[in-house]
Amino acid sequence: MCRRKMPRDILKLSGAFLLGFLTSYLINSTVPCPGGGDLADLESKQEPEIKLCQNERNSVQLREAYTPSTLFDVIRYEYFTDRHIYGEFDSDPRIGFLGHHKGDLTHILEQLSSLYHGAKGYDWFLKKIIDGYRRFDPNRGEEYVLNVELRNTHDQSKKDVQRFEVVKPFSTAHLLNIKPYQSSETVHFILPISKVTNRLRTFLKSFEETFLKPKEEVHLLLVVMEFNFQAKEGDGVIVRNLVKDLRIRYPQHKVTMLQTKRPFSRALGIDLGTKQLPEEALMFFCDVDVTLKRDFLDRCRSTAVHGRQVYYPIVFSQYDPELAKGYSPVTKVKDLLDINKYTGHWITYGFGMVCLHQADYRRVGGFDLSITGWGGEDVDLYLKHVKSDLKVFRAMDPSLIHVYHSRSCDPNLTKEQLRMCIDSMAEGYGSKTQLAKMVLRNKMMPQNDE
Repeated sequence: MCRRKMPRDILKLSGAFLLGFLTSYLINSTVPCPGGGDLADLESKQEPEIKLCQNERNSVQLREAYTPSTLFDVIRYEYFTDRHIYGEFDSDPRIGFLGHHKGDLTHILEQLSSLYHGAKGYDWFLKKIIDGYRRFDPNRGEEYVLNVELRNTHDQSKKDVQRFEVVKPFSTAHLLNIKPYQSSETVHFILPISKVTNRLRTFLKSFEETFLKPKEEVHLLLVVMEFNFQAKEGDGVIVRNLVKDLRIRYPQHKVTMLQTKRPFSRALGIDLGTKQLPEEALMFFCDVDVTLKRDFLDRCRSTAVHGRQVYYPIVFSQYDPELAKGYSPVTKVKDLLDINKYTGHWITYGFGMVCLHQADYRRVGGFDLSITGWGGEDVDLYLKHVKSDLKVFRAMDPSLIHVYHSRSCDPNLTKEQLRMCIDSMAEGYGSKTQLAKMVLRNKMMPQNDE
């Protein structure tokens, strides 16, 4: 490339500006950079290899690709077609190529079509994507390998199939917000119940040890439904005494009870609970079968932002302890509250527990109280938040563990609710490996002839 000399004073005045501009341009723009020669020279090549970035610019635009050191360090590609992505997605080997997956690829293909037109010298448009690969390189960004079919704008009988290798490089970090991670904001736990069980006693004991004794800023609101509080004994009296006992021993904390004779509905119970709180209150919709750790409070307070963001944690759910202990390495299941593939799984399909402010619950209309029976109301609320102008923050939370308990599905549920209930039971019983070992062991054991 020919370089012209420039007066030293001009270089001195504009050098810093030009360097900054060029660096920003190369980082944030994707431009054709043919490897040697003019663009016109590419026309004369029968099978041109269009290099979009010269080595000279690579040193500015791209970091070196990640280099694995062991067989476990190799970053696998996900394979995709125009309809599906093949990989590991919550144990599903294939998912639809939709949503943000498709949007990201569409944006890349638009740029590539323009680049290819510029390099070839005449109009081409993307006819279809044949297939491709993608992976995330932690050193430099998102990598794509794309096999696409292009057609000539003026003569669509002219077809060209090209393989593009693309990198979406990292750009400069942008600071969006700074706020204290730890605060003293009160977290209001809303827990609807319909009867006194050992599970409730276990929850209250755990709540006491984790939050009340250490004097954390929390409020426990029990919404008790279908209780007979007129009887001299029974569940109504028991739960009242449990709450009274906590109030006496922890007078500095709020432990309250809301009574209603209305039929049990988790959605209705939580909705009634929210009406007892001001709009700025930070709430957590809780479950009696959940074990919590203290650091969950910090994540709830920092992640749920009034008027801006709601926090839908993904809960870890225990497998059946007997199955886990019987068909797993002993060292892996000594502590059933430990998080590993032998003790449980993440409930990626569950949206019942959420941390948000009262105003952000009301902002989207709250629960659909017409939904009765098992399941459905949590998904409805989640979708309302997804479609709203609030940001949904969704992530695994290791401080929320759903303790295993036996369950059954009401045959009177709607067809969709019954399907969800059975699927939840099946997935929560044990891992595929544990279930397979159980079946094989029973199959291989000698059967006694009667």
